[in-house]
Amino acid sequence: MADHRLRDEFPRWLVPAVAALMLATFAYSVLITANILVWFALWSTVLGLALTVFVVYLLYRLVVAVEEIAEKT
Repeated sequence: MADHRLRDEFPRWLVPAVAALMLATFAYSVLITANILVWFALWSTVLGLALTVFVVYLLYRLVVAVEEIAEKT
């Protein structure tokens, strides 16, 4: 199935890039705006959107699996 392919294609640069982005936005929110709530609001929104996309993807995989099972019977 496609889950092994997705696991193998995970880019190695993504984790350091996200960490650098988080650090840069944290520095901006503390040094420029002097308000850490901006950082929390930004990343909670990003996390909420990512979680929504992930749940929709899992529902899509569930539907595909059920259709494959239905075709085999």
